Amino acid sequence: MEINIISWNIRGLGRREKARAIRNLIQEKKPQIMLIQETKIGAFSSSMLRSMGGAKDFEFCFSPTDGSAGGLICLWNPKFFIKSDVIIEKRFIVLFGKFRGVDRDCGIINMYGPNAEAEKGDFFNSLLNVMSRYRVAWCLGGDFNAIVGMEEKQGRSWNFAAMEVFRDFIQLSKLVNLPLKGGAFTWSNNRDPPTFVRLDRFLVDTDFLEGFPELNQFLLS
Repeated sequence: MEINIISWNIRGLGRREKARAIRNLIQEKKPQIMLIQETKIGAFSSSMLRSMGGAKDFEFCFSPTDGSAGGLICLWNPKFFIKSDVIIEKRFIVLFGKFRGVDRDCGIINMYGPNAEAEKGDFFNSLLNVMSRYRVAWCLGGDFNAIVGMEEKQGRSWNFAAMEVFRDFIQLSKLVNLPLKGGAFTWSNNRDPPTFVRLDRFLVDTDFLEGFPELNQFLLS
């Protein structure tokens, strides 16, 4: 079975053009699961899902914004993914279930990592703690707000301690950092001179790769 999962840091879902952009993306790419970060909204409803063009096809779960930042939405098409359970936290949502036709329990995590370097250790430890309690095939997607090495950032300075925290998490959770096709970076500050960083990614474990051995990761425009 082929799967199609999209992750997008929308940077605010309060304006109509953002909902329209999601609707256009759903119509064009036809994802089975969509992970949305940084919605900056405190509530989400079926009417809002309709404005995004997903009311007919998708079920959803939601984590509200914390103040003026954060907020997560998971959308999934039950024709392709059968949800069995969900864990909703402030900075991540864990969606448990199976893809139809695939005899493998999966955990799909939608996440938005903290910007503050001092908070990264506790955040990744909390993720690791949740993952260690369940024997499923893992797929993590979202804005990690972290990089694994100097090659993932162009411009300004690097925080080597934060890189080590992220690399330790990947190693301890036995995740695979999939190569990114179509570009090297996922975020820019749009300044002169600009800074480019790869903050967004998917990480999967070997069980997930065994279920979907031809898995690829692509950067969308």
